[in-house]
Amino acid sequence: MPPEPTLWFALAAEDNGHHAAVTRLTDRVLEGRVEWFQPETRDELRGWRGPTQVHAYWALKNAFHDARSLGLPIRGDFGGEPAQLEAGMIRAQLLLWKRAHLGGERIDVVFIARDTDGKRRLAGAQQAASHGDWEFRIVLAYPEPEIEAWYIAGFEPATEDERARAEEQKLQLGFSPLVRTARSIADRARR
Repeated sequence: MPPEPTLWFALAAEDNGHHAAVTRLTDRVLEGRVEWFQPETRDELRGWRGPTQVHAYWALKNAFHDARSLGLPIRGDFGGEPAQLEAGMIRAQLLLWKRAHLGGERIDVVFIARDTDGKRRLAGAQQAASHGDWEFRIVLAYPEPEIEAWYIAGFEPATEDERARAEEQKLQLGFSPLVRTARSIADRARR
């Protein structure tokens, strides 16, 4: 049996695209900041906890239902302020992780990945994160307007063919989609 990782992470996301982006970006940041974090040693530093052995991430859309079915206190106060968009759903997810953590499944850092889709979803997530007693660090990954922008922004042409294709797109669009990602997504949506 492999040794226990130094840190346990958990992710709640909309879909596989969010899972892939968050886990890859997390590893990229760790590789850049932790000298001994390399592909061959990364499992010693971090592990990812899903809701089951089969699921790699928690389905954010199920959080409210799952928390309610477990009898978790999903209703509550947000410091006297009205609940922002989706604050209840995010609180429900945080409560699910808190239950797992207190139940013996250590979680050190949690990630919530949700497209903004041009809505004020981030404000609700920030509200839920700041109004609770959480035993873990919370990272909010809210791409604007959607996760596809992160794939473009994070792409670095590594081969001559990739550099040529990136330059071709720049000439065709009149701007670099690698630099102006939000515009790239907005332009694509209008087509």
